[in-house]
Amino acid sequence: ADLIQSYDTNGYTWGSNNKGNASTSYVSWSWKAAGIPSINTDGSITSLVSANQAAGFSIAKWTANATTLTAGHGLGVIPDLVILKVTTTADSWFVNSSALTNQTDKALRLNENSAEETNSGFWNNTAPTSTTISVGNGVSVSGQSYIAYSFKSITGYSKVGTYTGNGTAGHNITTGFAAGFLMIKRTSESGNWYMFDNKRTTGVYSDQLIANTNGSEATGTYVSINATGFALNTAASGLNDSSAKFIYLAIKEN
Repeated sequence: ADLIQSYDTNGYTWGSNNKGNASTSYVSWSWKAAGIPSINTDGSITSLVSANQAAGFSIAKWTANATTLTAGHGLGVIPDLVILKVTTTADSWFVNSSALTNQTDKALRLNENSAEETNSGFWNNTAPTSTTISVGNGVSVSGQSYIAYSFKSITGYSKVGTYTGNGTAGHNITTGFAAGFLMIKRTSESGNWYMFDNKRTTGVYSDQLIANTNGSEATGTYVSINATGFALNTAASGLNDSSAKFIYLAIKEN
């Protein structure tokens, strides 16, 4: 309540301990799940789930009872992207995705710029299913609480995808829609998590924020969002380096 006082039908109310003030600009990106969560028993442990299957998004919460477990996510399909965070102790934001080399033992860390990592302990050497997320002893700690945000690509609305950089400005990536929100990460080598949107724009170009740092936004001509996807207007800069592999999450404004 100190940071967010309430979640409302038309937005949210900041709490007394938020750093907001009249002279500072802020941006927020919001995804609607199903509202009141329900008990999910699909996994080896009971989870509390709010799932919006039509929008391909769910939130799941649980308290671990073992160092390896499965937890229900409620999407009804295999998620393309899972962002997992322990909430009761300090640890990384672990990312599982169909756009990585595989979903069984690969992970990215949302709070770091490191490349794709390999560890069978991340996901207990098991890919997500249409009902559950597997968590291994490299992530799960008995007695700790966890939150998972799961995304599934929805044609014409959202896409978790990958591309290979070509080192040439003007590289177009097709998503099938104009994104309201776009996040890009280089996976084959270290690279930042770049975030763009259609609200913080300089002409056709989106100003960038970096998820794994606390820095302010940077104005540049690196990425432009168009009606069918987005264009990389740079030869490199961690967004289009030749032969490098990238993952992205693009979501159309509702």
